[in-house]
Amino acid sequence: MNFKKITDLRKSLLEQEEELRKLRKQFNLIFQNISDGVAVQDQNGVIFANQTAALLNGFSDPKQIMNRPLNKSLKNYTYLNKKGKRLNWKNLPIEKALKGKIDAGGIYKAINEKTGEIHWLDIKSMPILDRQGKVARIITISRDITSHVLADETRNEFLRMTTHELKTPITSIKAYSQILGKMNKNLKNEQMKKYFSKMDNQITCLLGLIENLLDLAKLRQGKLTFYDKWFNLDSAVKENVKNLQKSCSQHSLIIRGVTKRKFFGDKDRISQILANMINNAVKYSPKARRVIIILSTKGGIIKIGVKDFGLGISPRHYKKIFEQFYRVYGQKNKLFPGIGVGLFMSKEIAERYGAKMWVESREGKGSTFFLSLPDNKAKRI
Repeated sequence: MNFKKITDLRKSLLEQEEELRKLRKQFNLIFQNISDGVAVQDQNGVIFANQTAALLNGFSDPKQIMNRPLNKSLKNYTYLNKKGKRLNWKNLPIEKALKGKIDAGGIYKAINEKTGEIHWLDIKSMPILDRQGKVARIITISRDITSHVLADETRNEFLRMTTHELKTPITSIKAYSQILGKMNKNLKNEQMKKYFSKMDNQITCLLGLIENLLDLAKLRQGKLTFYDKWFNLDSAVKENVKNLQKSCSQHSLIIRGVTKRKFFGDKDRISQILANMINNAVKYSPKARRVIIILSTKGGIIKIGVKDFGLGISPRHYKKIFEQFYRVYGQKNKLFPGIGVGLFMSKEIAERYGAKMWVESREGKGSTFFLSLPDNKAKRI
């Protein structure tokens, strides 16, 4: 190799080295100024951390957490999960990633033991494996979501207070309308009786809406209560259907089959699921005259189905209809009444018991919503 080639090669290497230096500088500039905390550690400790990572770990300078395992910094904090349960630091994402778990993460309440300062953090840790498949490095990304959580808590509290304030006068109005209805039972004015009946039904619908909103607020705050005990499932369904039939005068609610089971759970919450399913069936089948409630027990699964003969649902809506505030459009692109919390609440309650909810439907032919309850929480009657 002649002298010129050596000179050219040296020049090329120097240019590449300079380019790498520039890229490293740009990389550091970007990561030191992003709002997320980023830390990289190998088996010996942290080899890179930005300013935000240092601040979220209770330090003023990234140098203070360099060359030491990040979990030692975590020990300055008490960590709670979203339900308020205290966590051992070994259960945090970084420790899971050290054991090779891909994309370990979660939302945590971090309390600084020295200052008492509280942060809500969205933490994700990812392992980088070497050629032998062993963990070589860990990347941890932390995002401070405290403002979002506090705003959400404020909204939930407002929702709870609003629904509570609405419920009290509406309950009184309903009671007075029922008294007036009883006082006028002997009157021959059928039109007046009809108006009282409609007024009572509308108030019942409004109360149901308020109850769902109140339960939604409690659910989001982790305060939704359950009072579990053994109850006869078939009797509970019959009782629920009998009560709902009063406000569903245009539809016949027909029960077919039996479960022959007692279930260990909150009777009112299971009834709430069934009521939401039936009310949906009535709402989305305005031209039909019947709704069928199908009960069965087979293969260790207790199944409750509610079948309507209405508009049906497109497959693209199957999963979305169980989402919070999701509403389905009817004919002529018209929204049906409601705020889209009934099925969401029902699914959340069902999952609490290890139960499942789903829908089977054909557009223009109607839909059947199913609730399957685990037989291990039931016993034969």
